[in-house]
Amino acid sequence: MLICSKTGSSSGIGEGTALKFASLGANVVITGRDELRIKNVAEKCRKISKQKAIEVRADLTKESEVKNLINKTIDEFGRLDILVNNAGIGKFSSLDDPNLMQIFDTTMNTNVRSVLFVTSLAVPYLEKSKGSIVNISSVLGLKPVLYFHFKKSFRFLFYFC
Repeated sequence: MLICSKTGSSSGIGEGTALKFASLGANVVITGRDELRIKNVAEKCRKISKQKAIEVRADLTKESEVKNLINKTIDEFGRLDILVNNAGIGKFSSLDDPNLMQIFDTTMNTNVRSVLFVTSLAVPYLEKSKGSIVNISSVLGLKPVLYFHFKKSFRFLFYFC
């Protein structure tokens, strides 16, 4: 029985992949920032699988909440087999936007720094289980234009590390 923890699994692609893992018999950890969405996805997973789907609300830009995500996963299941880095935001602005650096910092903290941090916490457990890391990105990462595409390129580059 696989244990899969997914960041950004409360909607969109993250929800779809969480449902797929659940349908294949994996226990899943549903996480995001919106508790109602997390609950809804976890309930869908429970309807299609007899395995567990636990709910963990986490803002991945907050280290204590990322630590809590990994700790709850290990406390519940005792192991981790698959980490899916899916969480991300897309904020756009022009170079003359007075909030450009705030938008940049928020975007990079969510889409780059959090991937490194959650992965660094998960690696010891993934090594024990001979597990896998899946990084969800975008084709926009292949076309570097300003900072939005850097964050997508990072996920492709991170794969090769």
